[in-house]
Amino acid sequence: MAWAASRQVASWFPGLSTLLAAMGTVALAAVLAMLLAALAPGLARAQDADNGERLYNNPIVAGQRTCGNGACHGGLPAGAQNRIGNGLNAAFIQSAVGQQAQMSFLNGRLTVEQYNDLAAYIARALGRTPTFLAAPPTARPTLAPASLNFGSQPLAQATPLQTVTLGNAASATAALTIATLGVTAGSDFAVAGGTCQAGMALAAGGSCTVSLSFRPTVAGTRSGTFTVTHNAGSSTVSLAGQGGTSTPVIGLSPSQLTFAETLGSSAPSQRVLVSNTGQAPLLFSAFALGGQHPAEFSLQASSTCVVGSAVAPGSNCALDVNFTPAAAGTRSAVLTLQHNAAGASSTVALVGQANSTATPNLTLDALVLELGTQALGLAGAPATLTLGNSGDADLRFSALRVTGRHAADMVLGGTCQVAVPLPPQGRCTVTVALRPSSLGSRSALLEIASNALTGLAAISLQGEAISLPAPFVTLSQPALGFGRVTVGTSAVPRVAELSNTGSAVLQIDSITSSSAEFQLTHDCPANLAAGQRCALRVAYVPRPGNAAEQVVIRSNAFSSPNSVVLTGLGVSDALPQLSWEGSPSSLAFGTVETGRTGAGPGLTLVNQGPGEATVSALVLVGPDAGVFSVGGGSCMGGLRLAQGERCTVVLSFAPAIAGPRSASLLVATTGSPPPDIALAGTGATPASGTPMPPVMPPPATPPVTPPPVTPPVTPPMTPPMTPPPVTPPMVPPPVTPVPPPPAPPATPTPFVTDVNSLDFRAITVRTGGRSEALTLRITNRSTAAATLRAAEASAGFTVEAGPAGDACSGVPWTLAPGASCTVQVSFTPSTGGSAQGELLLTAQDNSSHRVALMGEARTEVTNVGAGASTPWWLLALASGAWALFRTPHRRRTLA
Repeated sequence: MAWAASRQVASWFPGLSTLLAAMGTVALAAVLAMLLAALAPGLARAQDADNGERLYNNPIVAGQRTCGNGACHGGLPAGAQNRIGNGLNAAFIQSAVGQQAQMSFLNGRLTVEQYNDLAAYIARALGRTPTFLAAPPTARPTLAPASLNFGSQPLAQATPLQTVTLGNAASATAALTIATLGVTAGSDFAVAGGTCQAGMALAAGGSCTVSLSFRPTVAGTRSGTFTVTHNAGSSTVSLAGQGGTSTPVIGLSPSQLTFAETLGSSAPSQRVLVSNTGQAPLLFSAFALGGQHPAEFSLQASSTCVVGSAVAPGSNCALDVNFTPAAAGTRSAVLTLQHNAAGASSTVALVGQANSTATPNLTLDALVLELGTQALGLAGAPATLTLGNSGDADLRFSALRVTGRHAADMVLGGTCQVAVPLPPQGRCTVTVALRPSSLGSRSALLEIASNALTGLAAISLQGEAISLPAPFVTLSQPALGFGRVTVGTSAVPRVAELSNTGSAVLQIDSITSSSAEFQLTHDCPANLAAGQRCALRVAYVPRPGNAAEQVVIRSNAFSSPNSVVLTGLGVSDALPQLSWEGSPSSLAFGTVETGRTGAGPGLTLVNQGPGEATVSALVLVGPDAGVFSVGGGSCMGGLRLAQGERCTVVLSFAPAIAGPRSASLLVATTGSPPPDIALAGTGATPASGTPMPPVMPPPATPPVTPPPVTPPVTPPMTPPMTPPPVTPPMVPPPVTPVPPPPAPPATPTPFVTDVNSLDFRAITVRTGGRSEALTLRITNRSTAAATLRAAEASAGFTVEAGPAGDACSGVPWTLAPGASCTVQVSFTPSTGGSAQGELLLTAQDNSSHRVALMGEARTEVTNVGAGASTPWWLLALASGAWALFRTPHRRRTLA
């Protein structure tokens, strides 16, 4: 095979055969691999010799000769004539079409790809080497099916929707841009929905759908064309339907009746509903019982369908049937209705089970439940299934469950209950609603297990999920901890940002907190636009002892209600107060190129007293905390500051992608913390060919060398770190610095979570035990479907799918744009003491998102807060603490 390929390559490049002959097999394989790799971009262009053969031998323009006609170039290879060899070069074919009168009818009828296909076929037929035209980027539209037939439909009534799919083939080299969508003017067909829209661009491999309907206005055959115009021309689907005359249309529900009765007794009657959905009266000419055991079934006088009477259009009547078994076993018959609708007759199957003892019998009013079209992530209107007991003993359900591929998307309800008996002739309902977790068709089975002789019954569930704009709530901090605060004073107010990261307006119904100790204010409007944010500001005026509360946000978001946990501890001690020198409230980094690092001006932290305070941790929290970092200053975890002493904090900003980014800097301390510092910066895409000089930090004030660090009595969140030796800052020489080569930007992950950390330290968990699970919502923030390839938790923590209908049921798990799903994380310590780890979410493109995890194996829950004797005070501090804890951990994975 390698030699055959080498001969083909040699035919493309004269003189190569001599070189190949002198090479061994191994060298040949290596050269061939490199040559084919070099040719790959050109070969990727589709030259289809088979398509070229069809173009050559079949009319391209109706009524005109083919290229293979004897009066033109003749059949290949035997009948080749009229300089057909020039056709080895696609450019010659194109030139001939424009210059030769005999071929002018082809002018404007062939694409570059078709010229290349013709050249490929001529070269194959003649055993020669082709030359191709360079193909410009081209969309490759597909529209399927090619035709739709809506069948016969009563006048002025619309048919169920039928769907066509417009796609751009994976081999396309340009996006397919939709210009218009429409049907033949004046036809009885209409565009009734779908995901395709004018102006939409479909990438290679992408697709969208169009829903079409047929509503005949006159009788007879109706036809039309659905046309999509786009940047590759136009695509069509032929449409056909039959407008019905004014005739009745009969419907039977159900089409089978099933009875169960003890010998010597008569079963209660069951009803068949006969409907007329046509445009003319439905007339009955006869009702007849036939089959194997017709004498054991009878029509009851309570029936409202009568021979010789008419059922008006849109109306219905009923037939009541009774069963009186004459012998044990299965008994059957057929009820036939003679009428003036299509087919002239209809039948209802009758099945009875004659038992020697009393038994229950399960009846269902449907075998399929259509759940309709439903927006992603929202529960639709429930469909109802009625269950009946037509037997003469109690019917007991042992299971009412949903199984199948999309079982998690189905929400059950109704009055039927497991272990609650349904008496003879009783009825109950099961409701099913669709709450889809991803786009597309959704299907499952509703299984009903009971003590009926029929055993397990299964009902098909079908629905369709579509994407609609929806809001999404993101909180910069899931918890605000105030720690220890002296009674009679007020803690520095803390702020949590509420952002609408969805694609629709967030309608905020209420933002409430019932505690008198935590005083809430906010600037959130009733309607928060997509991409906007507002602030929740909380002040803490403590009473003695622990305080715990939450701010509850109720809205139209799928995750509502959302909450922010509030904690604090009122003490009688006078606590040292830490503050920022100069009282800054924010730090702006300006614009920094992606892949570069910018440093902001240093911050100075001062202990105002009274007494000594320990800086437990410097923590970054917020939606973009990962692009900011702390380092280079003298402040660090475990540092003790005497009254009047100060230390410095240096922060940097390293954006991976373009756009505005924000976070907050928090200080965990044994004293009263300073106000949070709001951080902001903007990532910018580097200008092509114009390197940007590196962002240089301003000269820093020499920090005061801190005293030796003595470990505190109670360990902080992370092990105390001895500060490195302080080196005085160096003043750079007055020369223009040479910018370093930019680091490759990190691949932005499509996934975000509703919080950046999960803290189990407020939950009592003993060694070897398992905590209550905390729920984490994962959202695809990108504009394309994204696949979650892995979800891994560090040792001591467990991640798994939750019981919710929107759970991520396993990996890989694909989410549509803006869609979300949930996982549950538990703390499962095997040793005592504190534990820290992370949940690593990895996308299909290997980009990742991290959620910090922390827990404490202990037997007593104490107050957590910024001023507590240990820094267990802030749920959101975990994300920053994790930046100080980078030791690799063994992971537990979501299966």
